[in-house]
Amino acid sequence: MIHYADWAADYSELLGRVERGFEAHEMALVSFGTLTFTKSVIRRIRAGGLKTRILRMPLTLSDGKLSYPEEIKRQLFSHAY
Repeated sequence: MIHYADWAADYSELLGRVERGFEAHEMALVSFGTLTFTKSVIRRIRAGGLKTRILRMPLTLSDGKLSYPEEIKRQLFSHAY
């Protein structure tokens, strides 16, 4: 999941489409994850000089990777759940 200005409305629509598109017995698992980067990817983004907002995102170190802070993850997952 990606955190951005209209994420809640967009994910509500997406999740509604998933619910309407499948019967419960057709799904074994629904898995959620947040946008995560390895340190080497962030280094390549910086070195490439690309104009991107990725480097302005609030990222924290988690399990050796960079991802959203726990509070943002909680918001995203709670909304989806």
